[in-house]
Amino acid sequence: LEQFVSDDYSLGRISTRVKMNKSLQLAEMMPEIENKMRTIFNDYALVIPTGTVYLMHQMEHYLLTSQVKSFVLAFIIISITISLMLKSIRLGMLAMIPNFLPVFITLALMPVLGIALDVGTAMIASIALGLVVDDSVHFLARLKAEALETNDIFTILSRTMYSVGRPLIFTSIALSLGFISLLMASFNPSVNFGILSSIVIFLALVFALVVLPAVIGLLRPKLK
Repeated sequence: LEQFVSDDYSLGRISTRVKMNKSLQLAEMMPEIENKMRTIFNDYALVIPTGTVYLMHQMEHYLLTSQVKSFVLAFIIISITISLMLKSIRLGMLAMIPNFLPVFITLALMPVLGIALDVGTAMIASIALGLVVDDSVHFLARLKAEALETNDIFTILSRTMYSVGRPLIFTSIALSLGFISLLMASFNPSVNFGILSSIVIFLALVFALVVLPAVIGLLRPKLK
């Protein structure tokens, strides 16, 4: 028993081996295995599961839940901040369209591009939301300023596009090129983070200059 217990016999280890192609099945069965072991040992021993498969499964679960929590928190904080800045809850909600959809589309592209959820990509949602929100903030702030000059929504939109369109394009290009430079990194999560960040910044620019003006022109929210 010396190979399976500590020197003072206070700790013991039960080990099993599985084929690697069965690792996913083992991860799914871990809750059942834990309950079974706790039933067997009852109050005689504290059962603590471990092992590479179990730890990897727990890490994947932690990464996923932490990504969702951080994104939801960032979404709420940014929505409230923009609404207060624009003094309009409706405009604040409209501003989240070009911010939320690019992040959602980028996350949906991850399995298509073969990019897995890891330490680097788990941060992409909340960080990208903070990056791309600049486009809609600049656009809507200028929109509110132009609304003081005229009541015609199409004149307001055209003046806003003429005023902030070029700066938004150059800013987005600069940001994308900065993240694209991560392709030269040797750490794979950093490479994936750079690719996804560049995609989400490009999509945010398209949504800010195409989708957001179209939605505002269609819904005609109160700008004053």
